Amino acid sequence: AAPEQLGLVRSESSPRTDVYGLAATMYYLLTNRRGEVDNYLRSGDKGIAGLPHPAISPGLEIVLRKAVAWYPSRRFRSAADMRQALVGVRAQPQPRQKPARRTLDPERLKGAGDPTAAAYLSRGKALIAQRCWSDAIQELTEAISLNPSSGEAYKARGIAY
Repeated sequence: AAPEQLGLVRSESSPRTDVYGLAATMYYLLTNRRGEVDNYLRSGDKGIAGLPHPAISPGLEIVLRKAVAWYPSRRFRSAADMRQALVGVRAQPQPRQKPARRTLDPERLKGAGDPTAAAYLSRGKALIAQRCWSDAIQELTEAISLNPSSGEAYKARGIAY
């Protein structure tokens, strides 16, 4: 709930109150973090909140912080104004997301041999290029377990460490 709804700020409910609720809901939907919404977003009035969440681009973070400003006068006047700011953010390049790690059923791997190991090796190298170190290590470890004679997989995993 917005500070004015909780009686923490002297102000009537207005469209700016709805903007606050919309931004808090967006944050939750993007991060799946319910309890941290208020503390994380409101800290914009008080300084740096710590590390930003990887699902939120810097431009989107600016919009969300403004939308949940402690004082209603510092928020967007309406959802339409917030929408306009979001359209501008959408035009900006978005941060790289880590690819989801796929898990394979061990029974399906039997007899797959080198082609499967090569696929893990390839994904591991791609993750190194994206600087997703822990995911790269997992993929390369799978490649090594499927093909222990692959010097290339060991070498790539050494780079990831």
